[in-house]
Amino acid sequence: MDATDPLPWSASEWSEATMGESLRLAAENLCTFGGFGASGIAVVREDHVVPIAIAGAERFLDGHGDPIPVTDILGQAMPVALFEDTLLPLAEDWGLLRYIPHDRSQMPEFGWRLEAAYAGTEWHPDDLLFVPVRDETGRLRGVLSMDAPTDGLLPPPDRRALLERYAAQASRVLLTALEREELAERQRLAIAARRLLSIGAAGASVEEILGRVSDELITAFQVAGLRATVFEGDERRVLVEKRQGLGELAPDIASVSYRSSKWLWDQQLVGLAARDQVLNFDGSPDELERLHDLLRRLGLESIVLVPLGAGDACLGTISFYRSQGAPRWTEAELETAQEIGRDLGRLLSTRRALLAEQEAVRELRALDAYKSRLIATVAHELKNPLAAVRGNLDLAAHLAAEAAEADGARPALEAVGRGVDRIARIVDDLLLLAAANDPNAVTRRRIDLTPYVVSGVEAVVEAVGRPACGVLTDLPDEPVVVDADPRGIEQIVVNLVGNAVKYTPPDGRPVSVSLRRHDDHAVLVVADQGIGISPEDQSHIFTEFFRSADPAARRQPGTGLGLAIVDRILAHHDGRIEVDSAPGSGSTFRVVLPAG
Repeated sequence: MDATDPLPWSASEWSEATMGESLRLAAENLCTFGGFGASGIAVVREDHVVPIAIAGAERFLDGHGDPIPVTDILGQAMPVALFEDTLLPLAEDWGLLRYIPHDRSQMPEFGWRLEAAYAGTEWHPDDLLFVPVRDETGRLRGVLSMDAPTDGLLPPPDRRALLERYAAQASRVLLTALEREELAERQRLAIAARRLLSIGAAGASVEEILGRVSDELITAFQVAGLRATVFEGDERRVLVEKRQGLGELAPDIASVSYRSSKWLWDQQLVGLAARDQVLNFDGSPDELERLHDLLRRLGLESIVLVPLGAGDACLGTISFYRSQGAPRWTEAELETAQEIGRDLGRLLSTRRALLAEQEAVRELRALDAYKSRLIATVAHELKNPLAAVRGNLDLAAHLAAEAAEADGARPALEAVGRGVDRIARIVDDLLLLAAANDPNAVTRRRIDLTPYVVSGVEAVVEAVGRPACGVLTDLPDEPVVVDADPRGIEQIVVNLVGNAVKYTPPDGRPVSVSLRRHDDHAVLVVADQGIGISPEDQSHIFTEFFRSADPAARRQPGTGLGLAIVDRILAHHDGRIEVDSAPGSGSTFRVVLPAG
């Protein structure tokens, strides 16, 4: 046969059409240019060699000489062990080619040959000529076979060289087809993994995350079912079990799974238990045999154990199981499963931390609400007795003024009065703090800040008398509009201006109060040239009841609540307060609010 002869009949079974056509043409080339009546290309699938392309005559015979349809040949598999351990050791080495004479071939019953006349030819129908196809690691990936040379002769050395060239070409086509198949599989699994993470990220809890991704995992890995277990200390809890279940595991099998999961996470591996092998399971021979019994009892082909973790912690595991007769796990599938275990582990770790943080926030809010209620209750309970003390103190002072011993009683009564005034200030500030901590007490609306800055300054002047140092205001002509609670804004001005006046010496420079709009913010600045605040104290001044250790500050009366109240009010207004101060150089407080 030469290149001008008609092309031989050919067929291919390959999932991807383009590569299927290439494999079919490669088989045809072995016939056409190699000079054979039939040729075949087989691929290694799991532990079998499976024909996937055939060229030549359409009629073949099986090992008993009976006709066999081509479709049966394409679906007929030979164990890899038979090929590697039995046929290859018998073969003569012809470079790429391997030849086994018919008297040594021990033709298996599932072999096939071309239906042709062999009488008087050098080639025997049971002669075998083939090419093992190995990848760069030396792993057997396929087999090329040729039968029935058209001239009836064994290929001489010069024809072998030509045949090797076409065999090498066909080998490259087969390896390329396998690479493309593996790449497509990895791409499919990568897409599935990304989809899994996007689905799982929407889960509100660990249970919801695993529940959301379980169906996608079953589809992606083509498994009969899965079980997701999380570890909580030494406890193991099954959160999700989908499709085929494992049921209640015997204690020793559950222990093997738990120990293996921890070890697998440390080693960054996955475990595989199949009917004919066990990889990376931490168990005794008896325990592993019981694992095999579990597979047989449940009709499973394999179980893959994938640890879920983040950092050094193994958080749980997902067990995938395939039914009896299902394909072996590919390297790409195991690698993807391991990567998904890492990604899900990180997602679970993040969600656990988030849930713990949310729970802590809820507890803190509850505690803060309780504290506010306690403060308000105590303050209200103190207010009535203080009113009674104040009223009776005024009466006692009036009576003492009429008595002969008035001069001796008056200083004591005045001291008691100052104490009552201080307690009253504390009660008033406690009530303000409770209100500032309560978001339900805030009623925000669109207001112009300017009138409330003016009324706040006037309230300070009225309370302390006109300050010796004076207060200067610099307010804009145009409105500065914000979304705010008017009472809260006025309280901020009263507290900041009151502090500035209190800590400025009588002969000091005036306190300045300015209001401006800068871009999308309203900025209120209260500045003084008073005693100033040390850097150490600046990190604490917004804490309830904080009083500076500075003697000059200690001499001034106060509850340590004023700036804390300002800070709480601003928190409910999406605002902030900044301070710039140094001892002996005064203080500048800057309030920033979103402008309306």
